[in-house]
Formats: sequence, structure tokens, C-alpha cells
Amino acid sequence: MLTLERLKEVLDYEPDTGLFRWKVERGGTKIGEVAGHHKGPRYIRINIDRVSYRAHILAWFYMTGEWPSRFIDHKDTDKANNRWGNLRLATKSQNMANMPAPKHNTSGLKGAHRYKAGASYGKPWQSTISVDKKSISLGHFATAEEAHAAYVAAAQRLFGEFARAS
Repeated sequence: MLTLERLKEVLDYEPDTGLFRWKVERGGTKIGEVAGHHKGPRYIRINIDRVSYRAHILAWFYMTGEWPSRFIDHKDTDKANNRWGNLRLATKSQNMANMPAPKHNTSGLKGAHRYKAGASYGKPWQSTISVDKKSISLGHFATAEEAHAAYVAAAQRLFGEFARAS
């Protein structure tokens, strides 16, 4: 298991930029070079002593001296933005509440889903929210916008600062 002493021996963390820089030469890497790699919208990963770590987890450990007891949420949802001010502890539900609408969402509005059976009585949209692995129905609605509004209100009530409307 990586110790704080070992982490600080090999890396410097810049809280204002979220970057880690090498304090030691390793392979073709020079002292002062930015550590970590990622492809696309994924988390930055840093290899230390042949073990791969997510940079946001290392940032938390570096700054607090403790491994996070819960999820680390990126406030702006950018998994590569590991600035200290962008990171916060979260439950799984809070972390999920801060995610944007999934790409497969056909309405384009978070929390609004088609409800085929509802079309027969004029409410073809449904709204749901998940809390602690439980899906809660927020009702059926005539428009996607109404379903989304119900989701936004529930998210604000249940998740506060973690609620993300889009």
C-alpha cells in the first residue's frame, strides 16, 4: 500500500492546477514533468511502484493524509480537473447526482424518460431519481419539461449542492 511519505517522495501536487509533477527520474521521465495519463474523458491515472492510481484519489491522500472513505466527486464533472477546490467527498448517490444526463437519454433532459403506457392517458413522460441504489418515481407528466422540473426539484431537495440539472 502506498504511504503518504512515498507519495511525497516521488510526486509534488499543485493544488491550484491539480497537476502532479515527478520529483524523481523514472525511465524517460524527467524531474518536473507532469505525471499521469488518460485517454479522452477518463480519469487521469498515475503509476507508482507498478501500481496504477487515479490522480484525484492521490490528490485527496496528498492533501489530507488519509485515503478517502467515500467517493471523490469532481464538482465540475471534468474527470481530468484535479484542482483541490474541485474535489469533495461524496456518497455514491451524491456523486451520481452530479453527473450530466446520460448520453442514451432520448429527451435530453435529466430525469425525464418516455413512458409508453402513459401515452394512452396523456402523460407519456416519467420522472425518476435514484437514492442509495433505490429508484424513486416522481410521477408521470404531459411533457418532458415537466418531468425534468420534477427531477430538478427532487434533486435539489435530496442532494443540495451535488444536484446537477443537466
